[in-house]
Amino acid sequence: MSTATQHPTTTSNYANAKSNANDTADRGVVRLSVNLASDVAAALKDLSSNQGMTITQGVRKAIALWKLVEDELAKGNKIMVVQGEGENAKYREIILI
Repeated sequence: MSTATQHPTTTSNYANAKSNANDTADRGVVRLSVNLASDVAAALKDLSSNQGMTITQGVRKAIALWKLVEDELAKGNKIMVVQGEGENAKYREIILI
């Protein structure tokens, strides 16, 4: 069985994300308004806060991950969760519907 590899976009774009005006100054910025259920909004806030990032950065990270998943699925690859290592590793496929 193959081992999981990190996607460079997800790691490099968000591992060192900083909250400042220059973060979006070089890119065209579009302000969006979204409606989220209160539990989804709370999860977004908690996840962002726990990672030391703004909610905007959390949304960007979520979209980057979503894009990674869609790109890999489009190539015919599978998305897996690997629990443990070596011969004791357990593999579970993530199926998105």
